[in-house]
Amino acid sequence: MQLKKYYIGLMLAGVVITSCKKSDLFEQPLDAVSAATAFSTPDRIDKSATGMYAAMQNPNWTCGRHLIYCDLMGLDANPAPYFAQVGYFDKMSANDGIVSAAWTAAYNTIYVTNLFVKNFTAVQSMVPAVKASQYLGEASFIRAYNYFYMINFWGKPYLDPAGPTNNLGVPLVLTASTNAFDASSFIPRSTVKQVYDQIEKDLLDAEQKLPLNYPGDSYTTVSRATKSAARAMLMRLYLYEGQWAKAVTYADLVINSGLYKLNATPEVAFRNYTTQESIFSIAFSGSNNPGRNNALAAHYYPGIRNDITVSQSYLSLMDTTVDLRYKNLVLKSNNLFWSNKYISFPDWAPLIRYSEVLLVKAEALARQSISVVDPTALGLLNQVRARSKASVVIAATPQSLIDAILKERRIELAFEGQSYFDFQRNLLDLPAHTTVTAQPYGTNFRLWPIPLRDINIMPTLVQNQGY
Repeated sequence: MQLKKYYIGLMLAGVVITSCKKSDLFEQPLDAVSAATAFSTPDRIDKSATGMYAAMQNPNWTCGRHLIYCDLMGLDANPAPYFAQVGYFDKMSANDGIVSAAWTAAYNTIYVTNLFVKNFTAVQSMVPAVKASQYLGEASFIRAYNYFYMINFWGKPYLDPAGPTNNLGVPLVLTASTNAFDASSFIPRSTVKQVYDQIEKDLLDAEQKLPLNYPGDSYTTVSRATKSAARAMLMRLYLYEGQWAKAVTYADLVINSGLYKLNATPEVAFRNYTTQESIFSIAFSGSNNPGRNNALAAHYYPGIRNDITVSQSYLSLMDTTVDLRYKNLVLKSNNLFWSNKYISFPDWAPLIRYSEVLLVKAEALARQSISVVDPTALGLLNQVRARSKASVVIAATPQSLIDAILKERRIELAFEGQSYFDFQRNLLDLPAHTTVTAQPYGTNFRLWPIPLRDINIMPTLVQNQGY
């Protein structure tokens, strides 16, 4: 990829490392050191492993930007001029700077994980077997998470009528190349199925190798990958694939672990990042937050950049007189509505929360029940609603229950990078809103373009239709 030309010097020199203090995983500035130094002692190996999470803080991708991009393409957030054509679909072009930066950032993070595995494998006997397994599991999880978002921005849904074996996904880079300019580094796009299969393989590997939690350390349990984080991503993956029984199985593994529960009110998880509701988040601090142009709060909260307002479509989903997700997580300022989930630059990016697990299980159960309303699914839906003081749902048919669950996902997971993907995986048309024209499912611009600069450099890449 083009990213290799940007990062090859750093990557061949060594890996990014950070301090790994219990109180703040990413407190210290980043340094690039030689691989021989970075992997010379158990302590340095641990810091090199932490460097994979530093890569996840990339300001153009998993610092929270990938969540924003998904929100802007859905109905709950109004498109913002700062993000150019993201969310305007047919106005997007193949040389869009935001798309190109996201593509490069995602592959940079993947490359960091691949390079860690390459360097660590040669010296893994220096650390205890359990710790070595953890590090490799973390690398698998991080790579899988990045590919999950990439395939859903640049590839068609798994359940698209053409089939996952016929639709193109993204290039699968699974090793750290030592020669970025060799023709062997020009990797073509894999199919959607191949990408999903690799994500599943990585997540199953991570599930096997990662600890269930980091006992006595809620900070690390949320900010580093765990067995539950891998299971929750497998649950999400199987939901997108339509493998409902497997989605239920992995949701149950998280639920039955006894490690997680809903907070008393919905805003708590966004003020205290290490409660039992948070399964995995990208951690930030005052010294290494994404700043005025990249932090979640910078765009969602009024008074900073004033970029992303909440849509009337989203507000209409709730009973605004009782629902705490409106009362505690929506602000009105200057006659506009804003999300109150993120209020300061160091806010963590919430990648997986427990309420999603409950709603995934509910949906997967509901979709398996053809003729009657599944009582467990209905109970899970109302469990999430009850936490926010929302009214009880009474579903008359299996389809009405599914519709209610999808609506609840919009309410509960708004501004957390899920909205647009729910439209995609369900093959739904996107209605016209604000100045955005209607985008029926399957039209060209429902997918992001492969960056033009990479198309020009790499003849093996095939552009998405319409760009």
